[in-house]
Amino acid sequence: MGETIILLNDLLDGMRRLHVMSDAPIGDEWKAQVPDGTPVHVYQDEIRLNHLEAAWAPRGDLVRFERRFDCKPDCPACHGKGCCWHLQLTLFMLEDGERVSQAIEAAAVEYALRTGNDPAYAWVRSMPKGIEYGAEVKASETVMVNLFSAAWMPERAVAVGRGN
Repeated sequence: MGETIILLNDLLDGMRRLHVMSDAPIGDEWKAQVPDGTPVHVYQDEIRLNHLEAAWAPRGDLVRFERRFDCKPDCPACHGKGCCWHLQLTLFMLEDGERVSQAIEAAAVEYALRTGNDPAYAWVRSMPKGIEYGAEVKASETVMVNLFSAAWMPERAVAVGRGN
């Protein structure tokens, strides 16, 4: 079994992108990372390195949103070295005609399955009409989450999680 290097594993403009490279054939464990029905490009380059590339709209992927920012020397957390804010969330890109409430329920189920915790919050880029910022919305028969808008969210997406 050869060495595999992750060249790209990110989220850009609401698309999850994955590119791995290996000196051995790409294994099924990498193909299993890509949702069914997603076009996967597997190839060997001119120096015999094997590649797998794929891009898809996340529908239940566990992703990490991270934002780094500079602080002043008097910051009690980092003493001026820079702080990091991060969230681990389940992200669902909305399909045409899909309701935000449907996506929140589906994302909440995936979040609970993947983390073992119920979500406490949901985020969207802009609040749906008639819903107030921070309003409680149903995530399942027994779980309610507070819904917030956030500029860092991709357009036409819902994310659920527990917070920082």
